[in-house]
Amino acid sequence: MLDTFAKALSFILVIILGYFLKRIGKLHPNDFAILSKIVMLVTLPCALLTNLNGIKIDASLLYVFLLGIFCNCVTIVAGWLLTRGKSNKERVFSMLNLSGFSIGLFAMPYVQQFLSPEGFLTVCLFDAGNAVMCTGLTFALATRFYPCAPDNTTPPFFRTLFSSLPIWAYMLVTVLGLTGLALPQHVINFTHIAGDANSFICMLMIGIVLELRLDPTRFRSLLIHLAIRYTLMVGLALLFYNFLPYEHDIRLALTVILFAPVANISLIFTLRIQGDMVLSANINSATTLISVIIMTILLTVI
Repeated sequence: MLDTFAKALSFILVIILGYFLKRIGKLHPNDFAILSKIVMLVTLPCALLTNLNGIKIDASLLYVFLLGIFCNCVTIVAGWLLTRGKSNKERVFSMLNLSGFSIGLFAMPYVQQFLSPEGFLTVCLFDAGNAVMCTGLTFALATRFYPCAPDNTTPPFFRTLFSSLPIWAYMLVTVLGLTGLALPQHVINFTHIAGDANSFICMLMIGIVLELRLDPTRFRSLLIHLAIRYTLMVGLALLFYNFLPYEHDIRLALTVILFAPVANISLIFTLRIQGDMVLSANINSATTLISVIIMTILLTVI
């Protein structure tokens, strides 16, 4: 237990470091884009290959991919139902900013230090389904309720999805896992170097984008969105942990990953509908802080 808390504290300290460096002007929000490219192109794919190499995949775990899609659909529907009577823009905002899970840039580098290889693989498969939604399908579904949105605003999510190196890394380790094969050790020696840096860079990025300055109106809206989001996640977590027919490590991984922060890409889509960027950024920041606490507790006590 002490080891778990020590690891969690180290992550929090890196987040604080990133925020501090931003506050004193040594790092800037624009640096987030540069670091995110390093993560998506180098460190995250390497971390996936290093951690999942040689893992044998039971075909039944492929249903976890569908769970990633299902959980996104639940939050989209909740955002739509719970904003009845409000403007179309507000409804689309809630659908975008209640859904999605920041797994690749946050949860994955965090939980990879705590979960078993099977549990980490579960997170990857869940994120594959989550990625299908986050990269465009959620935006396409949400904007049908926003008649002012141009017809060409929906991004080509399949092209975006399969141009992502982490997705190809998922596909490679999945094929290898299903066939019982593994990458050569000299390849893993190379990926291990970059993979080890993934967690640090991702936590630093979170510190760079943290910003919790809200007026009273936005603060009230923030609390409403957080209450809806985490009420849904608690319900799904209880359902998954107690009733899914999987081993403990897999059910634990699914339970923990449900409390990942809102997907960062919701900020981009909020900008595209000319929504409240300040509120969207603070929802992301607040869920990041809350997720560190909840996920650490779950990894410690379950």
